[in-house]
Amino acid sequence: MKRGVHFVVLAIMSIAVVATVLAGLSLVGSPATARTRRIDQERLEDMRRIARVVDELCHDKDLKTGLKRPLPKTLDDLAGLARTEKIRVADPVSDEPYSYKVSGTKYTISAIFENERDLDFRVFWNHPAGKASFTIDALDPPASIR
Repeated sequence: MKRGVHFVVLAIMSIAVVATVLAGLSLVGSPATARTRRIDQERLEDMRRIARVVDELCHDKDLKTGLKRPLPKTLDDLAGLARTEKIRVADPVSDEPYSYKVSGTKYTISAIFENERDLDFRVFWNHPAGKASFTIDALDPPASIR
């Protein structure tokens, strides 16, 4: 009889451990999901860093009618001009260059994300899964880039 009680206790403990692990995975996600979220966060930080460097180089809050200097034509040009932060111009996994297009005082930066981001703060940087683009007016950049 003592052996039967030990078996029941062992079975209950095993079930509890398996349930705890499964609950943790459902809350946090699998290691692969955690990895894609971390990489998406790197991509998003790359987008923010690009925007900050453009802002530092070109935006003059006291000069409402124009820019301190023209927007860089390419990300490579921007990387060469950056003084306070080093920018990454390509995806950390695929090594494909990020998209960067200039039109007047606006520029658009794009990346391909694995997961959707839909948070209640810094909503400017929310994006769908797949290709996402962020268009920024250098004369009036969003406060969330600083």
